[in-house]
Amino acid sequence: MAHRFHTIRPRNTTQAGYGNNHQKARREAVTRHNPSDPCARCRHPLGPMGPHLHYDHNGQRTGYLGFSHGTPCPTCGQRCNIEAGAREGNRRQRAKRHGQQPQRRAQSRAW
Repeated sequence: MAHRFHTIRPRNTTQAGYGNNHQKARREAVTRHNPSDPCARCRHPLGPMGPHLHYDHNGQRTGYLGFSHGTPCPTCGQRCNIEAGAREGNRRQRAKRHGQQPQRRAQSRAW
């Protein structure tokens, strides 16, 4: 008897659905990383390279802002990239609940 709920899983995918282009861009950006560089979101120093730094993309997903904190920033305590994604997701859910067409926000700052 076949399973009733069959899940098709894509093969050869990278973490969180980011493809080879993202991985290549991140590797190139890592070579230019300096621990004193500011976070793309909170502008506090990033610190040493590690998995806690996320290569953050712009709101339209057409380019990158640079590295931002994925774990709490030592200075302000924010998880900058994760919280920005949560805010955007929540905004879209509210728009959907109220019958509005969710739209991507334009970048508010020139990074």
